[in-house]
Amino acid sequence: MELNVKIADRIVLINLLEQYGKKGTSLSELNQIYKMFDKLEFKDEERKAINFRIENGAYMWENKDKDGNDLDTDKKVELPDKQVEILNSVLKDKDTKKEFDIQIFKSIERIAGQIGYVIE
Repeated sequence: MELNVKIADRIVLINLLEQYGKKGTSLSELNQIYKMFDKLEFKDEERKAINFRIENGAYMWENKDKDGNDLDTDKKVELPDKQVEILNSVLKDKDTKKEFDIQIFKSIERIAGQIGYVIE
């Protein structure tokens, strides 16, 4: 399936997957998580284009270029079924444990809607 993600969505996904992987999982799942990292990561050229940086522990970037053009366009990420299943597991795990906070809700809502995870 094709997942369309904005810059904030990618940061949220990378952080969620990293937390999930640290809890202990199978080698097969870790392999799939690393494959997702590769698809979601910010390459040097993109980092420069959006002036991606970390300031006081917060991720920062430019949404518009000097001409006012949008830099935060959707990135299309192709995910096989196995990776979609892992994302659903990650969301379900955190949802069940009530570990989400309001700061990432819009990204989670956008991602969940695309992968079939139902938010009531």
